[in-house]
Amino acid sequence: MKSQIFKILALFSVIILTPFNSYSQNFNLRIEITGISTIKGELYVAIYNSEKDFQSKTAFKSKRIKVKKTEEILSFSLPQGTYAITLYQDINNNKKLDSMFSIPFEPYGVSNNFSGFPSFKKAKFSLLKDQSIKIKIKN
Repeated sequence: MKSQIFKILALFSVIILTPFNSYSQNFNLRIEITGISTIKGELYVAIYNSEKDFQSKTAFKSKRIKVKKTEEILSFSLPQGTYAITLYQDINNNKKLDSMFSIPFEPYGVSNNFSGFPSFKKAKFSLLKDQSIKIKIKN
């Protein structure tokens, strides 16, 4: 009888606690930004977790840091999921990516380092464990 109660309690604990463990675990995403040619201004890094938010430029998480060297490293704590990253170097400190006809005048980068117009589909990656990615700034 005691062993049956113990088994039921153990099973109940597993059923109840498993969802909390799997959904609450965050992973470290380390972003290495290379190719910075001008040590000036700030880097703005935005992380998106959906196509809709990527298109509306509504970041899931973001950071802004002062540029101090030709390579910068940032870290984010994120839950497991699919993400895309965009970044730009705000050289003139006006808090926006300067562009004309969607062509950037300031250095920028996108996860997966692809060329062309940024899209969530081309920039997305899966975060399933602690991970490092490199993004090369395009000048």
